[in-house]
Amino acid sequence: MIKYSYTKILLTNLIGQSGLRDGAMSILIGIATHKSVQEKKPISIGDLTDLKPIKRRM
Repeated sequence: MIKYSYTKILLTNLIGQSGLRDGAMSILIGIATHKSVQEKKPISIGDLTDLKPIKRRM
């Protein structure tokens, strides 16, 4: 039986694997989006946390 699909292997090689920090940033983006719609103004991730986005290089 094949454990990993070709697509999963290809995507992992292209974008790497996500970690805990990536998941937390993803959730914060969703929270900021929801808050922005409610308040009808832009919300910065910095308004929600002291985590700073990190630019990844491939």
